[in-house]
Amino acid sequence: MSPSIERLSLSVAGVAYPLAPIERLETLKDAIRQAVRSGGDFVDVTVDSGERLSVFLTAASVVSLATVTVPLDTGRADGEESEPLHPGLAHPFDDQFPYDVI
Repeated sequence: MSPSIERLSLSVAGVAYPLAPIERLETLKDAIRQAVRSGGDFVDVTVDSGERLSVFLTAASVVSLATVTVPLDTGRADGEESEPLHPGLAHPFDDQFPYDVI
């Protein structure tokens, strides 16, 4: 099985927000449940661009969560192909770099 990452998306009132990889499905579900059960509250998430988003949710809010598993061997976590980091090097992790190039 090739390496992959689970990408999470939050949709509120029809507007989708791709979330940062640090967001977890069960944690977000729990936060949404707690906000709704308390009569309404803000739920904070980090979107894919790194921005923080606070969404006020109530029992009347229309919210959906979606996940997709993206293979990491496609270049980028969003599934798009990426250009090599160091096109002149045969392998970016050779002896010239004392660290991993990410």
